[in-house]
Amino acid sequence: MAKKDSKNLGFLGYGFQVKLLKQVVEDHKFSETIIEILDPQYFDNEYLRLLTASIKDYYEKYETIPTYETLKQLVNKDIKREIARESAIAMVNEIKKTENVNCLHHTRHFNPIL
Repeated sequence: MAKKDSKNLGFLGYGFQVKLLKQVVEDHKFSETIIEILDPQYFDNEYLRLLTASIKDYYEKYETIPTYETLKQLVNKDIKREIARESAIAMVNEIKKTENVNCLHHTRHFNPIL
């Protein structure tokens, strides 16, 4: 298990990190409250970091959170290596399929700035 670090979500587990991104993509009210403090470096997995950066960049440009399909389009456009592109698309699909039961109650207690 990852070392407990207030600036890294690793101590909460991989499943939590996936559910958090699911919450960000699907719950726009929640997204607007967390997007400014959400940092790709909080995630252990390189594809979760990449997707978080894509979500933040898209939000800064269009002032809305991208859909799963838009995320896939961004990945296809921005990632040149086929294996990395396929892995990132697989991560988008995993996030979409993941249940987000009880995800939000953990995020209310997480303050990465402390």
